[in-house]
Amino acid sequence: MLHSENKLQETDRRLKLLLISALAMLAMTEGKAQGGDVPPRLVLSITVDQLRSDYLERFTPLFGESGFKRLMRDGTTFRNGYLDFNNPDLASAVATINTGTSPSVHGIIGRDWFDRRSESVVNCVGDDEFLGNYTRSGFSPEKLLVSTLADELKISTQERGFVFTIAADPESALLSAGRNADCAVWINEDNGKWCSTTYYKDLPYWVTIYNDSLSIDQRIDKMEWQPLLDCKNYTYLTSEWQEETFNHKFKDFRFLKLKKFVKSALVNEEIGNMVVQCIEKSPAGDDGTPDLVAVTLYAGNFDGKSTMECSLEIQDTYARLDRQVGRIIDAAAKKAGGANNLLVVITSTGYVGKENADLKKYKIPAGEFYINRCSALLNMFLMAKYGEGNYVHGYSGNEIYLNHPLLKERKLDYDTITRDATEFLSTFDGIANAYTAKRILIGAWDPEIQRWRNRFNYRRSGDILYELLPGWSSRNENSYEYRVERANFTASPIIFWGGGIKGELINTPVNTEIVAPTIAYYLRIRAPNAASAIPVTDLKQG
Repeated sequence: MLHSENKLQETDRRLKLLLISALAMLAMTEGKAQGGDVPPRLVLSITVDQLRSDYLERFTPLFGESGFKRLMRDGTTFRNGYLDFNNPDLASAVATINTGTSPSVHGIIGRDWFDRRSESVVNCVGDDEFLGNYTRSGFSPEKLLVSTLADELKISTQERGFVFTIAADPESALLSAGRNADCAVWINEDNGKWCSTTYYKDLPYWVTIYNDSLSIDQRIDKMEWQPLLDCKNYTYLTSEWQEETFNHKFKDFRFLKLKKFVKSALVNEEIGNMVVQCIEKSPAGDDGTPDLVAVTLYAGNFDGKSTMECSLEIQDTYARLDRQVGRIIDAAAKKAGGANNLLVVITSTGYVGKENADLKKYKIPAGEFYINRCSALLNMFLMAKYGEGNYVHGYSGNEIYLNHPLLKERKLDYDTITRDATEFLSTFDGIANAYTAKRILIGAWDPEIQRWRNRFNYRRSGDILYELLPGWSSRNENSYEYRVERANFTASPIIFWGGGIKGELINTPVNTEIVAPTIAYYLRIRAPNAASAIPVTDLKQG
């Protein structure tokens, strides 16, 4: 009897131990799960204008250990990011990255477009309703038609989350910030100061202190851009002209020196200075409420030249860019209390800037297309067919805007006149395709039409859109702008790096629209209100 009682007591004791062990393991599992769900203290979103995957891979020997090498080794890299719309530029790309949708929805079809009400070309962030800080020009993000990631972070944290954006240009700074950021700053090309807009709160004290003591205008006459490394290391691009070294003195550009500076490799160091100021002196990363610092850096060509003209400069640009990326990440990780509390996202604007036409000796078909001359001839054609009048109201980019009030006054059929105009435009040398707005909006589907449709916004786009043949250059005699058309796919990297994210290279093409909803997923907040892409949810270790 006693033996049976002892046996029962022993069994009961073992069951209790098993139950305690099970509860302890469950608690540990739940703790790990909850810890894995904790959002990062700080998100560092770095967009690099014209960053190319092939250059990142080709120039790897030029990089240090704390920049792109670390990101690509320890983070998840999507090698083939792309923008799914035609004719992207800096403004439309930055808006897409931060809203998670296309220009057809967010409304930023380019840096500029023709505004029918004012009958003039307007800037996508120009706004005379607001005064500037350290600038005489007015700016705001009011032309954005949807919310940004920054807006959603502010809403989700009841404005406790800190949001600050930094760029060389107002378009990148404001389109990253959205309507609710604490502040957005950019470089004033007229006076060299970091400036902002009264749309947001007052400039932080540390921006004012930097402007008073360290701004570019106080240093630029002594600044020279020389190679960071021995030019013998810059062997990864070829040039048509022999170039052994370079030395660009900005004071030699006189009144254009600041404009040249912001399109040089040295601008990234200046942006890096301001990012470090922001991280060290602002609330970014201080507590458990997630914060966002969005930065735009530069990886394009210098002084409007092509890669063929400045092969050493573009390699030096990437070498310098790598150092600044590493410097910014180190500062952010230190402030956030380690990389485990940090999420770094690298994106690209997904296009390549101006390229020169191929030299005549290579016999590549090429030519020059002048949009202002084309518009004048188109107006003459329409006058000959429909009577005197100013039928072409304006043009911008690859779009022509017709005079709607005149068409209405003359009771002209819109479909007929746009079809006639498109057929006439198609006869011009250099035109590959021309489309009416109606064809883009409701015409039969094909992949190319879809890319135009993703770019087309009925409030802001023109009545006729066209594309040039590869090799042809688009020129505007009024603005002196030009670009050479190329139909090549530009592979753009998207990199996620931080606590728990696995090291992986993914070659499957991915739409850049996934960036904003993916960051939102790891922040545990809503995605921007027009972001329909499915977020990537398996970036972290299982």
